[in-house]
Amino acid sequence: MQWSRYLYDGKIFGRLADYNEFHAFLNYRDLLTLRASISDSFYGQNKVTGDYEITARYPLTDYLEISSGVGYSQVEKVLEYDYLYWNTGITA
Repeated sequence: MQWSRYLYDGKIFGRLADYNEFHAFLNYRDLLTLRASISDSFYGQNKVTGDYEITARYPLTDYLEISSGVGYSQVEKVLEYDYLYWNTGITA
């Protein structure tokens, strides 16, 4: 579980944009992580939004690891669209 608080200088969308985000994680052996997040008032818009992500990691050596993830953000109520995102990389 995790709680994040975003603080912004100035206004976004014409209002104060600070908001909370609550995360729940489920990990399996440092190889697979599932995350679900909910915001109580995304960018201060008083709209509840969600974000879901799965990340897989695989160690190549004791020093190198490859990873890839895919997620989906449900933010249409604030940004007018939901979106799918992905990432891949190498960590040293």
